[in-house]
Amino acid sequence: MLWRTLHHDKRGLFKTPPRIIPQFSSFGLRHAAAIVQSNKRSRLHKYGSWGHHTFAQRPQLAILVAEAIASWSIVESIMLQFFVELMGGTGDIAAAIFLALETQGTKSAAITAVADLKLSEDHRKLLRAILAIGNSNKKARDKLAHWEWGYATKLPDALLLRNPKASLPESSLEKMMQLAREGKRLQVKNLTKEEYHKFIYVYREVDLKSIIEINQRLCEYWITFRSMLNLGPNEAAKQYALLCVAPEISEKLNRQAQQD
Repeated sequence: MLWRTLHHDKRGLFKTPPRIIPQFSSFGLRHAAAIVQSNKRSRLHKYGSWGHHTFAQRPQLAILVAEAIASWSIVESIMLQFFVELMGGTGDIAAAIFLALETQGTKSAAITAVADLKLSEDHRKLLRAILAIGNSNKKARDKLAHWEWGYATKLPDALLLRNPKASLPESSLEKMMQLAREGKRLQVKNLTKEEYHKFIYVYREVDLKSIIEINQRLCEYWITFRSMLNLGPNEAAKQYALLCVAPEISEKLNRQAQQD
């Protein structure tokens, strides 16, 4: 995601400065928290409107959010198909095993364990590189699915995404239960400006489209890898070479080589 620092100008409005700094990670554009500068702490903590009504305020961006989440679901579907193939095509049993695994890490570990028994060393390294890209992409998807969406009137072309930790109550569980019995409201943690900055992300159209494109590329890697395993030696070698020179995969392979 592109880091956009919001400045407070003389008119009291927030604006996006002309200098936009892209930050890159191993799988593409990295999400970065938006820094909101304000002289009034109360305004900072009220910055943005949060809740179920958010997407109605930004319908076009809401569609892209849904597409970004759905693009990861396609990746997981392809991973399931590959796992079933590795297990010898016993669909019901293999699918039940894979779907019972709840985290991306355990799914990757299951695929790796079976691949270690059936694939060559070069193919296993390539597979680990593709899985590593997927592990990074999944983190971006999890933010979209599990964090809190909001919007700001001064950012008409953007949605805000807030880490739920920003709205955690400062009281212990025992204190929370006591306040509930007394009919009193819970107090949210009194965060400093710098602490609050770290919890807010700004998503514009370009950022959401980047996530979709990243997952589309990952789907292409998986499809190419699966087809490679079913081709003759010459064609398989060509597919293997094409995958290895893809920038994202090449970076992961180089990192593996450094660790070995």
